[in-house]
Formats: sequence, structure tokens, C-alpha cells
Amino acid sequence: MQQVPSRAVPVKQNNTAIIVLVAIGAAFACVAIIGILAAIAIPAYIGAQEKARKATIIKAAQASEPDLYFWIAAAKKAGTTSGNIIEVDSNWDGIVDERDITNDELSSAGVVTTYINANMSGAPQLSPWHSKPLFVMGGIAFNQRTCNKIAARNPGQITLCYTPAEDQTIEVVFISVNNNYAPPDTIYEKSVYGDY
Repeated sequence: MQQVPSRAVPVKQNNTAIIVLVAIGAAFACVAIIGILAAIAIPAYIGAQEKARKATIIKAAQASEPDLYFWIAAAKKAGTTSGNIIEVDSNWDGIVDERDITNDELSSAGVVTTYINANMSGAPQLSPWHSKPLFVMGGIAFNQRTCNKIAARNPGQITLCYTPAEDQTIEVVFISVNNNYAPPDTIYEKSVYGDY
């Protein structure tokens, strides 16, 4: 038997084109996977940041409560025999000494005003959301609800309000903290009385 020569034309394979197509497909798959991971991770990261900011400002507000209690009590002693005593760290250096003001001077200067100014001396505390001061004056407020409304103008800061005045007649300091959203929500509130 005689073999008949085949007339089939040999197919030339182009391996380079196949490798390029596989590489492009793999690149698109990597981009898709990274996109999916980013869609999950970025919102979680932002949520964790917001949670940390809220926790930071709430802890700072809570830490101010004992200070404000003693500052109110000291101011109430103005005009008495205890008026010339120095009881609060009015210059925020960590030491109560002759460089601080007396109870009479604290009452004259204003409890909340002096507290905020002292807090801004040295290394001032700033809001975790922006570079504004952590504490801000709210002024006179007749109750906590009124102070919360005033604090809505100061999102991301601790607003201090007082009643009836910030001298020896001071009865209470209201602490109100709003987050930095629009509109801001009250995330912490406390009324500090200086009964002694």
C-alpha cells in the first residue's frame, strides 16, 4: 500500500498571543479582587475612626467632670473666709500653688471661662475631628436641653454652659458633646453640680 501525501497545511501556533491574553485576564481578576476588598475594608476603617473619635471626646468630657465639680465648689467660697485660698490648678501646670488664682479671683474671672482658658494653655487639647479647641464656651443655659441646643453650633467639641452665672452664684455646669455630623447628634451630656 502506498501512502498518499497529505495536503494539510501545518498550523503555526502563536504562543505569545495566548500568554498576553492570560496575563490580561489575570490582571483584571486582581483588580476585581482588590476592588471587592477595598469596598469592604474602607468603610470598616472609616467606621473604626469615627468610633475612636467619639470615644476620645467622650472620655475627655468625663475627665473634666471632677475638675469642674471642684472649680464650682471653689468659686462658691468667694466672699467668705475661704475666698483667699488657692484650691484649683488655674494655670493647668499640674500643681496647685501660689501661681494659681484664689477662690475670689476664680469667681471674678468666671469658672467656665477660666477652665477653658487654662485648658488652652501649654499644650492645648484639640478636637479629634478638626484642629479647633476641645472645649468651647456655651454661655448661660437654664438646663441641659438648652445647652445641647447651643452645642449643636459646635460639632466635634465639648460645650460648657452654666447657670445662673459663672461667679460664686454658679449652681451647675452643663457638659454637652456633639459628634461632627451634619446635623450633629448629642453623644454625651452631663450636669455637674458643685455642692459642698
